[in-house]
Amino acid sequence: MNFTHFVPTGENLTPDIIPELCHDLLRRSAALQLSWNQPTYDKLIPFYCGTEDETVDVSKCGVILVQDKNKQDASSLDDIFPEDFMRISPGTETPSKYDAKESIRNGPKFVFNDMKNPILYLLLDMGVPRSNRSGSPAVQVCCSHDGQVPQMWAIHSQGNDETVFRCLKLMDCVKESKMFFASTVSSGRLHDELAGRNRIFHRLHRRYRYSSPAGVTEGNVEETRDGTGDTPMGDA
Repeated sequence: MNFTHFVPTGENLTPDIIPELCHDLLRRSAALQLSWNQPTYDKLIPFYCGTEDETVDVSKCGVILVQDKNKQDASSLDDIFPEDFMRISPGTETPSKYDAKESIRNGPKFVFNDMKNPILYLLLDMGVPRSNRSGSPAVQVCCSHDGQVPQMWAIHSQGNDETVFRCLKLMDCVKESKMFFASTVSSGRLHDELAGRNRIFHRLHRRYRYSSPAGVTEGNVEETRDGTGDTPMGDA
């Protein structure tokens, strides 16, 4: 694996383009920032399981998939895929609760069924505070164990401090990291909602972009919100 930068794409992944896509990314030492609407994954990092002096065989390409979340409630690997994962570290017994045909592999959201090498999936629940972990470990390593190919290995982390990412302490930037994440969590106050309106097409109905003739004031903001809880944007 060797990449120096991320490149963005505006299209969702499809099974037919994966081999050549991984090959080209490796040639350019790049990883991929996936499309805004891509289901399940946010980033794709390619790797190669052959040797440097052989002719490239695209069947030896593999991928690391990353999903970033910044919510206060933790996600579940089982519910995202869904399929049974065996906990490796810390190791605990995992009862089976899914039928193999329920797996995400049987639908359009999983585009890696033709890959031969195992997939590493990183689920980064960065917004989960310690108080919301409910006794679960900060980092959990799991793997799929129902015999489906490719095998899925998953690392699920909760939180964003130095106990999860040890490099923060080694780089002496623990304080700066805490300040960064404190600024990325919305408090739900009026100024946070107004700042979010910089993405004027975040909601597609016209009420979101234009206020009522009376305008939007702090006193009537609750009345002018739509069903999603968003405040319409005032006229410029």
